[in-house]
This record gives sequence, C-alpha cells and structure tokens, in this order.
Amino acid sequence: MGRGQQSIPPRCGEGERRSGRRRGHNGEARRRSQAPVGSTGPFREHAELPAKLGVNGEPKKAPRKLVGRKSKKASAGPVDQAAERKAVLAYRREQARREREQAREEAARQKERERRQQAVDRAQAAFDQAARDHAEKAASLQAEIEAIETRSQAEEVRWEKEKERLQAALRRARS
Repeated sequence: MGRGQQSIPPRCGEGERRSGRRRGHNGEARRRSQAPVGSTGPFREHAELPAKLGVNGEPKKAPRKLVGRKSKKASAGPVDQAAERKAVLAYRREQARREREQAREEAARQKERERRQQAVDRAQAAFDQAARDHAEKAASLQAEIEAIETRSQAEEVRWEKEKERLQAALRRARS
C-alpha cells in the first residue's frame, strides 16, 4: 500500500469512513493489551505494577541493549579452491569468447568496408571509361562536322561557279 492509504478492515462496509477511535460494531471501545509501565514484562490486558522500583519511587530503568551493527564475517564459509578455479576459468573462457566474437564482428565490418570500396572503385572506373568514350565520340563527331562543313563550303563554291556559268549561257541564249 502506498503512503497515505489505509487498509479497510473487513468489518467496515464499502464507503464507510472510520473515525479516529476505532469501535467495533457494538459501539464498545477497543481494549488494548498493556505492559507494566517501566518494565520489560509481557503484555497483558491489565497492566500490573512493576516489581522492581528504583530510587525515589521511580521505576528502575532496564539495562540498555546495545543495538548496533553486527560484525560481518570475513567470508560466508571456507574458500572452495576448486570452485574458485572453476569460476576463474569460466570467466576467462567467457572473456575469450567475447574477444573472438568482437574479432569476428570487426572482420565482418572490415570485409564489408572492402566490399563497398571495391564497388566504389568499380563504379569510378566505369564512370571514367564512359567519360573517355564520350570524349572520343565527341571528338570524332566534331571532326566529322568539320569535314562536312569543309565539303559544304566547297559545294557552295562549286555551285556559285556553276550558277554563274549557267546564268551567262541563259543570257546569251535570250539575246
């Protein structure tokens, strides 16, 4: 139960609140067991006067019991050398297993890095080859364009000469 909550005794119905004084169903006050004042005697329904009185009629105080921490023993029992060796071996075996697992994982990561680097190198090589092929084709096309341009200019010159000759012949035929 959390702090601030009270348990409800079985005799109280749902929703009924209890008053500070706890009364039974018949309205009588609850009786509490009491120990004799100033004694360490057993609890009884009716307290008796203490048998040992101190000075001036005051009850004699019981000697105080030392309530302190009990000293801890050095170990729970005798050290079992075989069990200790077995535990050390198990620890070392587990540590070696963890180291092997870490080495395996690191090797897998290294292999993955190398695989990725090889893929990057292949992609870069393919890109570089495609760039060289493009440059060669572009240069070849440019050379063809220049050759066609030269032929076109030569054809233009030839046509001009032919046109002049034919126009001259046409003029002569008309005159």
